[in-house]
Amino acid sequence: MGIVAARKEGSIIDVIFSGFSYILNSMPSFWLGLMLIIIFSSVLKLLPTYGMTDPRASYTGMAYVMDVMKHMILPVGTLLLVEIPLYFRIAKSSILQVTNEDFILTLRATGMSEKKIFNKYIFRNAILPTITIFGISMAYLITGVALIETVFAWPGTGRLVLTAITQRDYPTLMGIYLVMSISVAVVMMIVDIVYAVFDPRIRY
Repeated sequence: MGIVAARKEGSIIDVIFSGFSYILNSMPSFWLGLMLIIIFSSVLKLLPTYGMTDPRASYTGMAYVMDVMKHMILPVGTLLLVEIPLYFRIAKSSILQVTNEDFILTLRATGMSEKKIFNKYIFRNAILPTITIFGISMAYLITGVALIETVFAWPGTGRLVLTAITQRDYPTLMGIYLVMSISVAVVMMIVDIVYAVFDPRIRY
């Protein structure tokens, strides 16, 4: 969305994508989750309301996996919608910034095709800030999203942290924080490796 909006700045597509992003940005995650529950569970009755599995059904094997995936649709969908505005703004601003650089103007003056300029020069330079945000978001997701987990009654790390704080369960908290710190460190190392793949300067 950010790339398309940047390449067609000022067009109707840019206006639609930007408006959609601003609307999502104004919605708290717990409210958005509740609205999705009302629409898809209460009204349309397509998806389960809460939990990780159906407690009334004793699924095993592939049926159990499919049940868990069905229960994941609404929580994961909420997370995706909440993250869209951040990625949209970063991607769009990065593309526009690199597009207005002097070396892009020089490449155009040489007669190089717009497709090659974008794929080889604009995209590779503009994708780095988005990769950074991806790494931060992954660490944020691994360490738990307490509000969304609470809304959907999902037994995740975020809810476990809140429960441990309420019950003053310090050993559990120490273990969770250890897992969180390791997760963040591993994700940031992966982000640095991905940096090197996209940018030869970092690789050298």
